[in-house]
Amino acid sequence: MKRAYWDLKYLKQIKENYKQELKRLEALPADYQQAFQEVSEYLTVTYGGFDGLDLMDTQLRLIDLLEEVAVRQIPAREFVGEDVVAFAKEFGQASDLPNWQERYFEKRQRKLNQRIQRKLGGKKDETH
Repeated sequence: MKRAYWDLKYLKQIKENYKQELKRLEALPADYQQAFQEVSEYLTVTYGGFDGLDLMDTQLRLIDLLEEVAVRQIPAREFVGEDVVAFAKEFGQASDLPNWQERYFEKRQRKLNQRIQRKLGGKKDETH
């Protein structure tokens, strides 16, 4: 489905629904809320498209998962593990979110290689 980026009513509804869903966090114990905040912060800095809508869906899936873990009475620390960043990275990758940092560095590396090749008189990289 194509997103209506400039449809303000659509965006307002999405935002309202998202805020309602975030209220589910209040029912979770404090350590689960903290785990959500830490993972969400990593996801926000690392993943997502320019509109953030895909990130919202991923955050809501994270809430679903934390609710399920809370019902099973698994401590949040045990669930996310000692390396919260590794958990967040794996969760982002599993969610198929675009990683803007990786794309940026790949593009930068490609341009650097092209510039060096031009200066050295070599061929330009035609594959990208």
